Amino acid sequence: MRSLGDIREHSRIAARKAAQEALRPYIVEADDLADLHLTIRAGVVPTLPFPFLSSHKPTGFQPTQNRYFVDSSVDLVDGTALTVQAFREPLRFLKHIREGYAYAVLQAGQCYVQEYIPVRTSSPLLAQVTTAIECVEKLRDEVAEVFGCLEELHKRLDRRMAFLREAEQHLRRGGDLTLEARKLVDATANGKSDAPDARPESVEQSSATGSIALNSNSVPEAH
Repeated sequence: MRSLGDIREHSRIAARKAAQEALRPYIVEADDLADLHLTIRAGVVPTLPFPFLSSHKPTGFQPTQNRYFVDSSVDLVDGTALTVQAFREPLRFLKHIREGYAYAVLQAGQCYVQEYIPVRTSSPLLAQVTTAIECVEKLRDEVAEVFGCLEELHKRLDRRMAFLREAEQHLRRGGDLTLEARKLVDATANGKSDAPDARPESVEQSSATGSIALNSNSVPEAH
């Protein structure tokens, strides 16, 4: 049986080797999980491809709170392959292993499998994609603002059209338009429909043959 000093020395050697070879935790994909369960159903003990990192802390990976201890009778320090049967609670490990997460064998007095979350690292391409996303978001906001303006313009044009329709019917019945209403009709007919002093919120008329005019206040319906 190895002494504590030998274990610590071997751990330091393994950590240096892991740092030199840039060993990284193994990221589990959907196919890995499928193969794992198929192998178990076939009655074969699967070997797990998790690297032995000892105490090495890999960059680009953040450890989670999940760790799965290996049975003390199994010595992974000497290069023994890790299998599902090596865990103290194999069923717990198989239940909680997750797609998209990374796993590696660590050692802190005893061996265990540590779960990691892959952390995105910066790169020129990633920075370019981020910039592109910001540009699209800015453009989307501008388009939304334009659509908002168009919606308001559509409402104004609807009000303008309602006034002109009413003015048309009033004139056909022999009525007349006030000076302000005439200015609005003239501005609209000459392509100046956005005149700020001509906003037909509502209209009022004195009689069927009287004058029709703009009114800045809403006219309540007669009861």
